[in-house]
Amino acid sequence: MIRLSALFSYEAIPLIRAVKRISSIQFEWLTPTALWDSFIQGKVDGILCPPLMAVHFPESLIVPGVGIATSGGVPAPVLYSRKPIHEIKTIFVGEQYKHWEDWLKVVWHLLNKNSIEKSLSITRDENGDVEACLVDGIKERREQEGIYLYNIGELWKQVSIYPLVCWVWLCRGDADYRQIRNVLGHVWDNAKENLTELKRGALKTEEIPEEFVTPMEGIEDIYYNLASLEFEGIHWLVEQACNCGVIPKGAEIHIC
Repeated sequence: MIRLSALFSYEAIPLIRAVKRISSIQFEWLTPTALWDSFIQGKVDGILCPPLMAVHFPESLIVPGVGIATSGGVPAPVLYSRKPIHEIKTIFVGEQYKHWEDWLKVVWHLLNKNSIEKSLSITRDENGDVEACLVDGIKERREQEGIYLYNIGELWKQVSIYPLVCWVWLCRGDADYRQIRNVLGHVWDNAKENLTELKRGALKTEEIPEEFVTPMEGIEDIYYNLASLEFEGIHWLVEQACNCGVIPKGAEIHIC
């Protein structure tokens, strides 16, 4: 039995639905903290996680070919702000999206690289003196006058020429990564079919309340095939994260 887990995201639902159809796979959605602990303790063999998470597990291996990327936007999270992006200094990021913190710091640094006196603060207290909030843009639409809305994918396009790779499959170094890679290769066609249904607003699933399926925004540019360009983008992201001190110098990712 292969044990896989993932952090919840709307764009991952079609892929995970295909994964769960494989009888040899045991799957569970987990919170960021539970996912981290389960991977460290060997309770799961592989996880669907942001690329920068891989550098914290130096013995881990990224599965090539299958992941989640976008050439445009993402459904969630989105950044709501009372200020233009270049003026933001404090962002509220709740537990649900804390795995986006390193990415936010890198992108914010690249957006403000000519203003060395600036620094970004991440807080867990939304009631404090925050200028922006990273929230679920599907369920928490905030139609307020004077509020800026930034899609994560659109922010990425301001700093990078590469597609945004949101999620990769990461295997433990002591797991049977060849078997995991082989199994994930078999979900490819079904995952694409499910993704097409989600883009049409026709995918019925318990993870998405019915009222949010049809009007879902930011899903149209999502795709699941990670090729050379996507992995160049991942390596570029890791390099930028090292350069701005978000991760240690010399941190690396490894492909199985």
